[in-house]
Amino acid sequence: MKIVESYNILVPELNNPHVKEILPMLKISTQPFYINIEREKDAEIDSCFENVKEKVEKDKGEIVYGWQFWEQPYMIEAEFHAVWKSPTNQLIDITPKKDESVKKILFVVDENKTFNGKQTDNIRINTTTSQIVDDIIELAKTRYRFLNKGERANIIGEIKLEGVEADIWQAINGFSFFLDLMYKHNCTVDSKCFCGSDNEYKNCHRPLVSVLNHYK
Repeated sequence: MKIVESYNILVPELNNPHVKEILPMLKISTQPFYINIEREKDAEIDSCFENVKEKVEKDKGEIVYGWQFWEQPYMIEAEFHAVWKSPTNQLIDITPKKDESVKKILFVVDENKTFNGKQTDNIRINTTTSQIVDDIIELAKTRYRFLNKGERANIIGEIKLEGVEADIWQAINGFSFFLDLMYKHNCTVDSKCFCGSDNEYKNCHRPLVSVLNHYK
């Protein structure tokens, strides 16, 4: 479930300085490059590891692990990803994207990491000076930990939550939604809180970011 108003998520430019900033965090010294997207028949969105595995079984070649990069107005994200290396050594991204207009990805190979059946959180960098964005990123980390708590770490695809956990999940997403709106309206942590109180956000709902972040 994702209720945050969406921006146009873009493929970064090759020389984007924030992409270069992420590479040392990944402990990668090689440079990113563009790979064309050629959707494989029956390949599913967000299922790159399974898609490429099936492609290798059918047409041989190899699976290549690495990171694809995405750009939003306030953030650069690196997402663990897999592409197909054909028997002729051509790298192709066979996994479709939610936005069908995206025809290529910015990708860097990671020879030190493989998929072990568990999800890997994205790496995110705030490309602004906004502390609101810092909180959006912290809540994204919280969302990842929550969805991958315990046995859920081994589940690929939709996760069904019930009871208190469903309420907490809704709170995390609702919080993210309102922070996204605050950023869009040029608010700061000194602005009035999104809840409608007369208190500044930093003295009202902001402490809940830490509370949610430490939820076990």
